[in-house]
Amino acid sequence: MTELRLIKVTESSLIAELRKNTITVNIGSYIISKNPARLATWALGSCIAIVLFDPLTSAGSLAHALLPQPRHEVDSPGKYVTTAVHAMVRGLQSIGASIRRLRAVLVGGANILDFAKNISVSTRNIQVAREVLTLKYGIPIIDEDVGGKVGRNVVFEISKGVVYVWYTARSLFGNKINISHGGNKFWSVG
Repeated sequence: MTELRLIKVTESSLIAELRKNTITVNIGSYIISKNPARLATWALGSCIAIVLFDPLTSAGSLAHALLPQPRHEVDSPGKYVTTAVHAMVRGLQSIGASIRRLRAVLVGGANILDFAKNISVSTRNIQVAREVLTLKYGIPIIDEDVGGKVGRNVVFEISKGVVYVWYTARSLFGNKINISHGGNKFWSVG
């Protein structure tokens, strides 16, 4: 049985290899799959990646949630932490996973723009994810790489039960952050 784990990556050749043959999970969405899929999400800032994994069935899911919870009608379950976790659990159960065996990893929730004077969206995303997973569903969080001021990229290799994480580029001068993927620059802040 493969156990879920998180590995932080810094080596550029490994990052290049991990980027190959991935299924991208876009902002506000989630994907449920079975071994041997490689799910990925890019440029997590204040958003949070939620990984769920059943080690016995090698069923897994990755969500890229934008906000903690809906205020109105839900247009997309993956957009919100609360509805994403619910949809992921139900979807995993439909392909043979057991809620008793599910394990979680959380990544993201960075306050990269440093706008918040009170509780930021990033902090609420982290808090709500922890609460929903552990209190509502009883799913243990095995590891997490959350908070801070730098964005992250995530690749979840279901066949190995490994969540790979690496940080987006950040200048050592000031607070300038460049977020890119595959040679395309998404934005620059600073």
